[in-house]
Amino acid sequence: MRAGRLLCDWLDSHTESFRLSGPKTSTLERLRRLSEFTLVLVGMTRTGGPSAAGRYGAWAQGVANILWRDLHNAEEELREAVTTWSSPQTRALLLAFPALELITGRLFDNHTWMVRAVTTGTRREDHSNVNLAFTRDLAGLHDCHTLALTELERIRSTADPYAVSVQSMYDLTHAIFYATRMGRRRPAWTGDQATWAHQRLEKSGAACLHEHDLDLAAESVMSLLMAGCPVSRYVTDAVHAVAAIAEAEGSIPPHARHHDAASDEFTNRYHATLTGLAALAEYERRSPG
Repeated sequence: MRAGRLLCDWLDSHTESFRLSGPKTSTLERLRRLSEFTLVLVGMTRTGGPSAAGRYGAWAQGVANILWRDLHNAEEELREAVTTWSSPQTRALLLAFPALELITGRLFDNHTWMVRAVTTGTRREDHSNVNLAFTRDLAGLHDCHTLALTELERIRSTADPYAVSVQSMYDLTHAIFYATRMGRRRPAWTGDQATWAHQRLEKSGAACLHEHDLDLAAESVMSLLMAGCPVSRYVTDAVHAVAAIAEAEGSIPPHARHHDAASDEFTNRYHATLTGLAALAEYERRSPG
């Protein structure tokens, strides 16, 4: 798919902006970008499925090797940042470490420090933070599946059945990312959970697509396909919309509600471009050719 190649090219041209040694934004902001990128790479490099990881997997593997080398040299800067900002949400951003170790098969010299950083918290919120739990899961320390499904039940019990909440949509897609380990395991949810999540993602995703929020629409496509849901009319429509914008612009623009007029093009577009590429890769994995 030409659109996928264009999005890969755009991300390749901005690799420097994902590196901790790159542009001098705050360490935590650079770590946030890197964790978002590596989360997508975890899904793109998995094996299995009709076309396995395909050419997207080969591209993702190459990018992961570049990012591994850069992160390998960033221990001291990260130690200082994580020590200063030690909340569970901040430590969850260390996801890039286990993600890149998983993809490349190489441990970092500071692997022991990373494990200690994500496991030594004693506060109650440490044990209920699903983002930190997923970082531990990728590191092979503790399976987050049960907590991810608990999070799904929380979303299900509080979701407005008549309206689409951006935050609820974001939380739901990530609960499924975590429950499936970015498509690397079955969600193993109940029939009721599966039916509700499928219907909610389709309905909310269609609303986002109608509003031209391709970032959230792409996340819903990723979640549906990683969870093993069928390729529906909505999924096909959303993928075609992402592909059309990618071919026209070379990257994916944000919805107006996500746009920051004070930020540059990369900052505004990188997340939607990542999710757009991941949605295309998941669709091609299911529908090779």
